[in-house]
Amino acid sequence: LYPWGYINQQSADSSIYKEFAGDMCAYNNYVHGISGQILGYNSNGSVRDWMYGKQITKAKSFGYTVEIGSSSDGFWPPQNRIFPLAQGMLKPNLYNAWVAGEYVTLNNVQFSQQYFNPGDVVSINFDLRNKGLSTAYNFNAVLTSLSPNATVNSGSVSFDSIAARSSVSSTSPFIVSIGSSAMIEQEVLLLLTTYTNSVPMSSDTIRMILGIPTYAFIDTTGNPTNLWTVTSNVAHQWEATNSTFYSAPVSYTDSKNGQYANNANVVMQMTNPINLSGLNNPRLTFWTKWDIETRWDCGRIEISTNNGTTWTTLGGQRSKPASGSGVQTPAGVPVYDGLQSNW
Repeated sequence: LYPWGYINQQSADSSIYKEFAGDMCAYNNYVHGISGQILGYNSNGSVRDWMYGKQITKAKSFGYTVEIGSSSDGFWPPQNRIFPLAQGMLKPNLYNAWVAGEYVTLNNVQFSQQYFNPGDVVSINFDLRNKGLSTAYNFNAVLTSLSPNATVNSGSVSFDSIAARSSVSSTSPFIVSIGSSAMIEQEVLLLLTTYTNSVPMSSDTIRMILGIPTYAFIDTTGNPTNLWTVTSNVAHQWEATNSTFYSAPVSYTDSKNGQYANNANVVMQMTNPINLSGLNNPRLTFWTKWDIETRWDCGRIEISTNNGTTWTTLGGQRSKPASGSGVQTPAGVPVYDGLQSNW
């Protein structure tokens, strides 16, 4: 929880709070927001409001209130939950200490080519972001290979300084050679480490899967009923819309004319199964955005290996553990909720 608590209103620094809290919650899958949004009521007199709002006799501080654990832990969790709960807060607390100073990390990567094959020489440009509240001086980033079949030919870049809360782009690309003996579908791992004054600051893994992908399934029809079986217990259902999309001319939505209905269960299920046997690195990729009631409603991605007799919920880059409330059951399975306004 971050300010404000005493009123149901975001603070002037809400964008910073959202970025910091989002990064911290990525470590333990907690949710974040103001108390009116997360708890459903205001909480006057909180320490986070004082740390942030009191700026006359002291400097502004980015304070939080963390409700640790789940509803099943209660206010006095059993002894066997103490270490897991403490471990879940270790990295968020470290992150909060890091961004109080300078903290530069990888923000985006651009490759010189879409696909990678054995024997290729790949150029990698990148963007870095100083998320911290202080300027980073004497900065350099170093790329190393974690895979025996990849060699970094040029892997260091330096900056005199990177201002607080700002981003910079690489001045020259990293150059990586992929060995000719590397295997198709092998995953190449590279490690980008940032330093200030020769002290390590952050590490990010860059991944490349070798080979040109073969699509076991791809939908470019523009009509969900062509390849999917659509069912719904309410008036609206999955259908195409041209009002917003990532790739022209349409996207698929379950409620294109407004909010989804109460108690809606809207399903889009592949009509025909696909065969993934013999594939070493099968991946499901899609672009999406949503606006779903937090901790109560949700979207799910499920897969079945027995023609729909049973289903397994798949996690993704933006999914979070189910709360155990509403239709988010059982608790802990990966779901999509809240607001994701961009593709």
